[in-house]
Amino acid sequence: MVWRSTIRRHPAMQDVPWAMTLCFTGHRPEGLPQLPKTRAALDAALGYRIERALEMGFTHFLVGMADGIDYMAAMHLFRLRARYPGLCVIGAVPGPDHAECYRRSGYDMSHLEAVLAGADMTVTLDGDCLHRARSAYLGRDRFMVENASAIIAVCSERRSGSLSTFRMALEKKLAYCRLFPYPPDGTLPSPQEWPADCYGL
Repeated sequence: MVWRSTIRRHPAMQDVPWAMTLCFTGHRPEGLPQLPKTRAALDAALGYRIERALEMGFTHFLVGMADGIDYMAAMHLFRLRARYPGLCVIGAVPGPDHAECYRRSGYDMSHLEAVLAGADMTVTLDGDCLHRARSAYLGRDRFMVENASAIIAVCSERRSGSLSTFRMALEKKLAYCRLFPYPPDGTLPSPQEWPADCYGL
């Protein structure tokens, strides 16, 4: 059972169906498998979980605009639009200077541009990414958790913003599916068998 957050939702999200909205959290590229075959297998597992969520009736998806899992999730959603016409991708931009912070961090700008171009709508928050990055990204994470009823997370037990966001979602009692970034013993499980911990999703 999922309980809705008691914190007031962001004004831009008032007309978005909370019960059918799912958000993502996950590591950036450096926190993901570096071997191409392993990363491709993780990506396939992520796509499988996204499609399951669509089959369950989720229609709106909040993407945090980071490289790595956010980008990978957005690409799956864009690909699935033809099969799910009501699908809506919402970009949660941490602050007005997010693109410059993204560029200075050395991430692939073409990934950010692709998600911005493909999103159905974006919500730009008031974070100061260049000077108060931690606060800005925490605000983005809180915004997503408070405006969704479910989360797909890709994170290990290593301390990270993604793990903190996942724990925040647990505190708010969101439905969840957590994928672990690395399979056990170096195996490559099928998307359906990729190591995951799920509840209500």
